[in-house]
Amino acid sequence: MSMYGQQIAETIIQQMGGASRLKAMVGANSFTYGPIDYRGFTQPFMAFKFKMNPKIKSLRVIYEEGKDTYVMQFLGRTGKVLNEIDDVYCDDLINIFEQTTGLYLRLF
Repeated sequence: MSMYGQQIAETIIQQMGGASRLKAMVGANSFTYGPIDYRGFTQPFMAFKFKMNPKIKSLRVIYEEGKDTYVMQFLGRTGKVLNEIDDVYCDDLINIFEQTTGLYLRLF
């Protein structure tokens, strides 16, 4: 799954505006990807840490292959999932990130 997982991770990052924008706008770092067991299935995921939110410290995006949708998990400092949103379409990733974190990924 490594090459496949890397392609999915790169696609998710691009759908969220690209690594450069994520780094510049929210201080994103520690980008990771790989397989994760989610609801009884092994699914690919991408995650990164970010700054500027007092409670939420990282985002994990899981690609649900059978549904062709994403699950967004917002994690706290300890790695505990604080908020989980499922059935997310690619064009909703930015809006949900902004609404959940209060941080912006685009300039208006």
